[in-house]
Amino acid sequence: MAASTAVQQTIAQDAAAQNVAPQPVAAQSADAQGADAYNEPVPISVLRSGIVDGMAYTLFSDGSIEAQLPQGILRFGSITELRHHLEQGV
Repeated sequence: MAASTAVQQTIAQDAAAQNVAPQPVAAQSADAQGADAYNEPVPISVLRSGIVDGMAYTLFSDGSIEAQLPQGILRFGSITELRHHLEQGV
């Protein structure tokens, strides 16, 4: 049980750092969900979109983000990756 609590705290901290609400985790066992539940893709939804400092962006429920940059629309795995890209001046 303690490991589960630690994972939930880590997810909440990561989400808070990215200003993303953590997604609830189903409390059902693997048997209750069935083996096929693990093979089904998780739908990704748009959490937020807008413009910051002239840059259009879309933030997704999986934590990834698309940003309109001079080289086109690029998708990053996280806000941290986008910030790193912008800091590099690429």
